[in-house]
Amino acid sequence: MRKRAIVSWAIFGLLVIFIAAWAPARIYVMKGRRDSAAGRYQQAVADYQHAVRFSPNFARAYVELGDANRQLARYDEAEKAFKQAMSLEDESCASCGLGVIYWKTGRYVDAEKAFKRATQLNPNDVCAYDWSGRMYYDLGRYEEAVGVFQQEIKLSPNVNGYLFLGNAYTYSGRPGEAVNAYRQAIHLNRTR
Repeated sequence: MRKRAIVSWAIFGLLVIFIAAWAPARIYVMKGRRDSAAGRYQQAVADYQHAVRFSPNFARAYVELGDANRQLARYDEAEKAFKQAMSLEDESCASCGLGVIYWKTGRYVDAEKAFKRATQLNPNDVCAYDWSGRMYYDLGRYEEAVGVFQQEIKLSPNVNGYLFLGNAYTYSGRPGEAVNAYRQAIHLNRTR
């Protein structure tokens, strides 16, 4: 009986230690998200850095850190954070973040690979379709942009997706489809 009680208390103690180690990191991530939402990216970076200090294996904290650095155009720091997240957990948000960094720094082949990896990891990753569509659009690869914007709005109809789709159709010489996409954007905008 005494042995069972000791084992139970030991398990409880380990659980408390585990929770105590993770709680501060999660609190800093939540604070960082609030700061990011308010446009305080510098403060968000500090919050996420605290989170990864408390929990160096917390992949999501690195993803958030990468995104805050991206918002500040600190692409080297963002890339490091996204790569660290990917080394901890092969997840779509980190791969999509890397794709954005590669695109913003002119590494289009790497960006395309990262976006495709994100959609392989999560076929419903609207973010990856949106960012890759914008990249294709900016590069003048309008047919490819049409394909990914169609997938994006299939998963999550949104005004910007329809506007980009309409523009991609226009530049692809498909005015009828462009008009339909613009109508959808207007309809969604009115219903918001």
